Amino acid sequence: MKPFFTFFLANLLASSLSLAQSYKPFSLQLALGYAKPVGASGGLSLQIEPKYALTSHFEMGIRLSLAVMARQIAFAPRNTTGEAKGVASALVTGHYYLTANGFRPFVGAGIGVYSFARTALPISIAGQDIAKSAIAGGNQFGGMIQAGFKVAHVGLSLAYNILPRTVGIAAIYPGDVYDFVSKSSYGEVTASFAIGGVGAKSSQQ
Repeated sequence: MKPFFTFFLANLLASSLSLAQSYKPFSLQLALGYAKPVGASGGLSLQIEPKYALTSHFEMGIRLSLAVMARQIAFAPRNTTGEAKGVASALVTGHYYLTANGFRPFVGAGIGVYSFARTALPISIAGQDIAKSAIAGGNQFGGMIQAGFKVAHVGLSLAYNILPRTVGIAAIYPGDVYDFVSKSSYGEVTASFAIGGVGAKSSQQ
């Protein structure tokens, strides 16, 4: 993920030398979509992201997000899927737009903290629940990569949240303890609407 931030920083330094354009720098982006983890069912994704445009091509923001989805847990002797819970996140983001006006494709990245709720683990055989365990909630440091486009104040994007796996021990039966691994990364597709925004003077396009 380092090449993304190197690219964003280089663009920021180069663009800050130019004073040829006039901007409307502040915006508030609201997004609604679908979040899908690796190996489990997906759910609702809600986002709010205040942004500041440093140039007509580059903006930075703080993305606050809540995704409701299940988690897949792999352990001996079988896999299971945890109940749907929320994953809250707070990321510092950067986005680079290929064009200044009209149809605006972009690429972006973010880095920050993800907070997972406690997840119950039902264990079943032949459709019958025989035991339950749980994975405690907690915080993880992770990142996000994103691509999409905007037209005026409306946008559509795909994002992938990159997180380390959760590794631990679960007590399944009385006296039985198993190691488990849970994949924490997940993808998102969202539609957004921005209040405010950035644009260049028409005389300078």
